[in-house]
Amino acid sequence: MTSSEPLDLAGLFADGPIERVAAKYRFGEEPSEVELWSRFSAEQRLAALIALRARHLMWKYGIEPRLERVLAITRQA
Repeated sequence: MTSSEPLDLAGLFADGPIERVAAKYRFGEEPSEVELWSRFSAEQRLAALIALRARHLMWKYGIEPRLERVLAITRQA
């Protein structure tokens, strides 16, 4: 990350404010998803991904995102 200030993640979870955005396009002239997301910085795209993941985990499993525990199983030769 090239930002000198830390990324603010406070507004990403369900209790944070949601910015309302609307755009009108003619049918068949809508911009592609790639074009829409390319307008955002890498930090904004990452923040959106974190927010979507947190909302999905809360909806699907009723839990808040935390650090995952990984168990590696190895066989001895």
